[in-house]
Amino acid sequence: MKIAYISQYPMKAGGGVTRKISAQIKEWRQLGHDVRLFVLPVREGEADTRNWSKDCEYTVIPKSRCARELPELVAEFSPDICYVRYQPFSRGLGRVMKRFSSVVELNSDDVQQRLLLLKQKKLSWLRYLQFRVTRSLLLKRAMGFVSVTNELLLSPSYQNFSKQSAVIPNGFDLSWQVRRKPVEGQRDRLPRVLFVGTPDADVWHGLDQIVELAEQCNGEVDFVMVGVGDKLKEIAPSNMKCYPQLWGDEYEEVVVDCDIGISSAALFRIQKDMEACPLKTRDYLARGMPVILPYRDTAFLEDSLPAWVLQLPNEEGALKNSATAVIDFVTKLKDFVVSLEEVDDVIGMTALEHRRLFFFAQLVRSE
Repeated sequence: MKIAYISQYPMKAGGGVTRKISAQIKEWRQLGHDVRLFVLPVREGEADTRNWSKDCEYTVIPKSRCARELPELVAEFSPDICYVRYQPFSRGLGRVMKRFSSVVELNSDDVQQRLLLLKQKKLSWLRYLQFRVTRSLLLKRAMGFVSVTNELLLSPSYQNFSKQSAVIPNGFDLSWQVRRKPVEGQRDRLPRVLFVGTPDADVWHGLDQIVELAEQCNGEVDFVMVGVGDKLKEIAPSNMKCYPQLWGDEYEEVVVDCDIGISSAALFRIQKDMEACPLKTRDYLARGMPVILPYRDTAFLEDSLPAWVLQLPNEEGALKNSATAVIDFVTKLKDFVVSLEEVDDVIGMTALEHRRLFFFAQLVRSE
């Protein structure tokens, strides 16, 4: 098949989404498919091609030229199918999806997220209404959906569109040269728990919940917070060190000295007892870190949890109330390294991408 991959994500070097997209394209090409990546950065000069230009053919189209150039360049490539990472509607993308069979990848409940931002006055009513009108223009033109979780596909935000669909959770390319947790351990210091966030998602990341946990663990556990900048400057306890967003080698230098990963801690603000599939969790596991999950992860729904996963309730105050369990978990597993074999069974890319390509082929045949 010829597959056009269309994404608004700027593809920053070393970022989780960059790795995901690069790994997907790598798997598809290894299986004999012709793939071209079309990157639509929101701001001029935002796309960073240094780490992924060797993995596939790509075209970067600035927002100011997208309406005209994207339909022309995709038509020139003439794909059998377009794979669109969910993004706000644009005229250029709309024209492409009207002409070519398209599958939209669903990564979050964008309606509930924006309602939450609206409630917290981080989004205006005008922007919210514009979003609701234009998202339908995008989703109605899709031939099918690929969702990273089961619950997401069944949510009212997407179910009413009645599209052919598949559930394929996020994976991780384990051949990617991430720096693994040192096998020998570092017994001369307290355990370090790592959290990796992004500036636009702090509401459901639950930074306040992690601060409360850190306060309860002071003197027992240290916390390393990446991607939070100065947001916690006034409230971070003495056992918490905060960093801005980091990329590439800067990111690797910080996370290699951490022992345990903790994932999004306030998904209850979007939905109670929410199923999720964060890329940060996959990054932690690929590095050999045991993980703390304050939610239900798609990768662990059917099996009993391995000893290197601590699952906590997805509710307000759950981290603070579980401080004793967290201290016991990180103390016991500080020097434990999750093997690549165990991780591959959970998040390995190859089987997941076979399923995705099979779904594409079904849609193409059904036309």
